[in-house]
Amino acid sequence: MSLEKCGALFVVRLLAAVAVCFVSASAGFAQSAADKKTEELMAALEDGNIAKAQRLLANVNPNHKLGGTVPLLVVAASAGQPAIVKMLLDKGADVNATDPDGHTALMSAVSSGKLEIVTMLIDKGANMQARDKKGVTALKTLDGYLKIRELLIKRGAKE
Repeated sequence: MSLEKCGALFVVRLLAAVAVCFVSASAGFAQSAADKKTEELMAALEDGNIAKAQRLLANVNPNHKLGGTVPLLVVAASAGQPAIVKMLLDKGADVNATDPDGHTALMSAVSSGKLEIVTMLIDKGANMQARDKKGVTALKTLDGYLKIRELLIKRGAKE
């Protein structure tokens, strides 16, 4: 498994663990039901089972935050799932929604090298100048992804 894929899977599993801690309290579900739904969604995203993830998200508010903290769009972008990102955007997800650290879906897509998702998010109006709580922009999160860097600069991003 590539380092990139390992990193994305780590992020998804970390987000799942955080979400499981908060989902039941914030949504009023029994712990086991919240655990099961969150685990199913995370497994579907990790495995690339787009049909299952779409089914699980079909009746969910596109701006829902797992555990009340992490926007679904950020999770989908981190997992590198363009079909899910598109579905959430088409359903009206806030392209600039942030997690508690100020990370956006664009930052997540850039840092994991997902050019297709980066393009989608920019086309939907993602704020390329947004800064997380440490002052880091999407352009600064790049780690050797030249094509994404070129796209961001071409579209007007600044460091």
